[in-house]
Amino acid sequence: MANRSRMTLSAVARQAGVSVPTVSKVINGRPDVAAETRKRVLAILEESGYRSPVQHRRSVAAVPVVEVVVDSLNSGYTAEVLAGIMDSAAAGGVEVVLSSTGSRGGAPNPEQRAQRIVDQGRCGMIVVTSAFGDAPLDAFHRRGVPVVVIDPLNPPSEQAVSVGCTDWAGAKDATAHLLSLGHRRIAFLGGPETVECSQARLHGYLAALRS
Repeated sequence: MANRSRMTLSAVARQAGVSVPTVSKVINGRPDVAAETRKRVLAILEESGYRSPVQHRRSVAAVPVVEVVVDSLNSGYTAEVLAGIMDSAAAGGVEVVLSSTGSRGGAPNPEQRAQRIVDQGRCGMIVVTSAFGDAPLDAFHRRGVPVVVIDPLNPPSEQAVSVGCTDWAGAKDATAHLLSLGHRRIAFLGGPETVECSQARLHGYLAALRS
């Protein structure tokens, strides 16, 4: 393996048996690269510790930057989470930039998004109440970018660090409290049936009633 400090696009291309433009396409998340070729190039890039000149310049920035990704700001819950993130970031000397998942206009290519995060020098990403699958997580993981998912709408991957509400226990406790007050006709108003948190809350509600 070539010396990490001297690793260049040409060296990566030689090891992968491809052209320099092909390596450049992989780094920039271009879709017009065969899957096996992309996998081979990414493995060499990760093993070699290659960093683009842009990434190197960003890495010496004085203030670390975390990107926070949300589906929408039209939510009191999201606003509260953002307030907590901003307070913690200020206390830790970290800057925060806000972006959208792009769900309204079609989700961006995971490889392109991950590489953009790297090139812009972000030290990590926080995803708030979004559906975040294995493909984006893999793209960030290969580039060494830590990701924290807050209240994911789908079951989080094993490789994801996630922070979530105790939906089942919360709904069970709330229902049990109403039962303890003597109420017997208790309605449940849930969110979309296909969302994991809605299902968990419904099951907690039913568990309290059945017990």
